[in-house]
Amino acid sequence: MSDMEELKLVKEKLGKLVAAEEPASKSWYKTATPDIRVVSETKGPRPLSIYSTVLANLKANNQVLLYVCPEHADDARKKLSEVLKKDEQSD
Repeated sequence: MSDMEELKLVKEKLGKLVAAEEPASKSWYKTATPDIRVVSETKGPRPLSIYSTVLANLKANNQVLLYVCPEHADDARKKLSEVLKKDEQSD
């Protein structure tokens, strides 16, 4: 099951318990300007992403955060565990 299919199932299962839904699709490190500058003994200042392939290849992390009111948290956790159990059984 894809992440988007799982999200859809979770949202359906939680129903009206979902108080808010917020997309969060930001990378924690931007490789564009301003990039952290690194100075080496042989070259002038260069972007950190030139030295780090990990940083150079970071992509945005697409997430959707679902929030429930504190008084509904226990019910939401139970419903969520039901969805996750079904997903594990189908793997």
